[in-house]
Amino acid sequence: SASDVWAVGGDSVGTLILHWNGTAWSTVKSPNPGKFSDIASVSAVSASDAWAVGNDTSAPFILHWNGKTWAQVAASFPGTIDDLNGVSAVSGNDVWAVGEYYPGSTGYRTLILHWNGKSWSKVSSPDPSPPGGGNFLYGGVSAVSASDAWTVGDYYNKSGAVSLAALILHWNGHVWSQTRSPSGPDELTQVSAESASAWAVGQTNGGAGQLLRLRGTTVSATKEPSAGVTYTPNAIHAAGADAWLTGS
Repeated sequence: SASDVWAVGGDSVGTLILHWNGTAWSTVKSPNPGKFSDIASVSAVSASDAWAVGNDTSAPFILHWNGKTWAQVAASFPGTIDDLNGVSAVSGNDVWAVGEYYPGSTGYRTLILHWNGKSWSKVSSPDPSPPGGGNFLYGGVSAVSASDAWTVGDYYNKSGAVSLAALILHWNGHVWSQTRSPSGPDELTQVSAESASAWAVGQTNGGAGQLLRLRGTTVSATKEPSAGVTYTPNAIHAAGADAWLTGS
């Protein structure tokens, strides 16, 4: 609401969480799971229910706000290296967190966790990269209902070669499936969903900005304003017919 906004990140001593009360921003005490903890994403359901995810040098972590304090919530991770890059809460028993993990062989794989109101569990997700490549969901996740969520990133689409392609996954209430993107985008850095559709931003390997409109299994490129030869859109937020896009 206008008097309840969260912002997250990190500073020289660890996690950093700020809260807006309608008048001013103030720092809210937050756990530091490790020596170099940094928070990547936050999502709130209500004034007494918010989630944040981040990473330390040793492992990712998940934090929860109960209206009074932020506390770490236990979760198991499948890899020898794990990262969480985004979180999106629909309700008290429907929260998504995404990233990637390294199982010790075959390259990085997509990591999608779900909160059912009691515990976090891993949900099966596509890994289109050939063995030895990599699949990355660093573009966050955005959910609008129990049957509609999006997450984006990129993957190596050729074995043994650093050749990136945009990775778009959609949740229909039962499974996560890949949605193919038009030629051009090589990486997507953020997604923002609204009812029955979503926006995603990113860029090509050549530095050209990309703005995509996602509708079910259909993805279309949209012309975006360009501030220069190399244009990097890195964040987008949509609410109905109103959307904001930022970059450099």
